[in-house]
Amino acid sequence: MIAEAIGKDKSVVSRELKRNANNSGKYSFEYAQDMAELRKERMKKPRKLLAHVKKRNLGVG
Repeated sequence: MIAEAIGKDKSVVSRELKRNANNSGKYSFEYAQDMAELRKERMKKPRKLLAHVKKRNLGVG
């Protein structure tokens, strides 16, 4: 019912609930948000722009 209400596939909702369950197995939006922020920080890497992209987007060259 949740998936239908938000217009997503049921597998998306299932994956969200499973991925973001706290240690007691319950879903909490606060815990899910904290985990998302931790994953985002952990995956942060400096991005490299290719020379032709820099020229096009920054007007360099």
